[in-house]
Amino acid sequence: MAGVISAEEDALNKGARAVAEAHGSIKQQVSKVRSEVEQLGGAWQGAAAVSFRNLMSEWNGKAERLSQVLDQLQQNLVTTDKVQQELEQEHNDSIRNLGSLMSGI
Repeated sequence: MAGVISAEEDALNKGARAVAEAHGSIKQQVSKVRSEVEQLGGAWQGAAAVSFRNLMSEWNGKAERLSQVLDQLQQNLVTTDKVQQELEQEHNDSIRNLGSLMSGI
């Protein structure tokens, strides 16, 4: 999909839905990993456990950042779609007005 620009009707809205679906799937996977790690956490002790917890803390931060980025991307797509629809309506209205003016000449 990289490098492809689509002018297909409703493409931005479809993109927003695709991002939302992917985000939901990623959130489920992150939740599953966190749950499995929590189950292991209580039984594991020592330096390796501390290192792993530190790594998981970093991973959790990155997973949260990814979630924020996907939320923002979805919001941007929805907003851009709305703005594009408004601009298209304005252009259609302008063309219609020009047509009316020209027919009166």
